Amino acid sequence: MTTLYHLTARKNLRRILSEGFRDSLAGHRTRSGYAGVRFSDRPVPDDVDGPFAAVEIEVMLSDQELSDFEWVGAGAGRREFLIPADRVNDHCLLHVISEAEAHALAGRASL
Repeated sequence: MTTLYHLTARKNLRRILSEGFRDSLAGHRTRSGYAGVRFSDRPVPDDVDGPFAAVEIEVMLSDQELSDFEWVGAGAGRREFLIPADRVNDHCLLHVISEAEAHALAGRASL
């Protein structure tokens, strides 16, 4: 099982927990857009603070489930994934982590 993190605005949290994830378009790093839900292998603490405070959602999927969805060379010192929402919704355990947990996990990952 691999634990991944999805950063989202607090206003989206209730909908995600009740209705599941929705695909969004991601094309800012590619020449063409791709639909899915963006995840990384560690929390992103710099994006958690501020007026648009966000929530990290911890999602656990198997390595086999993830193999086709990694963005190779995504950069920023972390692995990133773009996973179809239906795959995430059908095969995950969601756990919302606090800002303090996100900072602690990110600090541990950078050691």
